Amino acid sequence: MPRIIDLDLIAPEGVTIRKSGVEYRLPGDPPTALWLSIIAAHDAHIAAAGAEHFQTLQVFHDRMLLLFKLEQPKLTALPFGPAGMISILIGFYGAPDDEAPEDPPGADEAASAKRTTTGRRASPAKPKTATRSRSSR
Repeated sequence: MPRIIDLDLIAPEGVTIRKSGVEYRLPGDPPTALWLSIIAAHDAHIAAAGAEHFQTLQVFHDRMLLLFKLEQPKLTALPFGPAGMISILIGFYGAPDDEAPEDPPGADEAASAKRTTTGRRASPAKPKTATRSRSSR
């Protein structure tokens, strides 16, 4: 019997977009060629200037519309504007340029005065937490 790799078991779940009380479905794993064309259109739109800015926005819209048409084939236009397109692109599918997420608030603050040491020999997996006073430094 041939080996079967069932991608349906591991495929990411889709998402539902709600706008003005209407729900639109998006696939969790869109076709690669479509996804790459959306990323390229987004990047071209961000880099565009002047009159080219509007042309690239139309291409970005049209490619996002193709994504929505995978689940809603009769849709003729997106029910939201550029802010919605970018929010969907980043919010659900992740940042197109794979930027590292920002540090959480307080990440640049000093480290805690607590230190962790290994536990006793009887329990090597159990960490022991000790607090050093500032006067002992």
